[in-house]
Amino acid sequence: WGWGSDPDPNFLLSVMTTGEIPTGTSETGYSNPEYDELYRQQAVTLDLEERKALVWQMQQIVFDDVVYIIPYYAQNVQAFRTDRFQGWITDAGKLELSDLTSLVVVEPAQ
Repeated sequence: WGWGSDPDPNFLLSVMTTGEIPTGTSETGYSNPEYDELYRQQAVTLDLEERKALVWQMQQIVFDDVVYIIPYYAQNVQAFRTDRFQGWITDAGKLELSDLTSLVVVEPAQ
């Protein structure tokens, strides 16, 4: 069992919303109206810094409310050769050699 993420946090943020309880995506049944409102706001906020502040608020709520107890974080080591290939996607959550989309943009080094 584990989670992965896209560079945009919207999906992982949605997991803790009240609306995901009936769908089964919310495994904990967590419900917090303040969190739900912040989720709605971050989804429509175009200003990057403002959205970042909303997301950090949401993460603090999840932490303070202990929505999940994470017993450990897996250490993943992945090697790639920058001397032979270029264009690796190194954004958090996307450098997975099991994720073929990470390999689509890789080209031989010049």
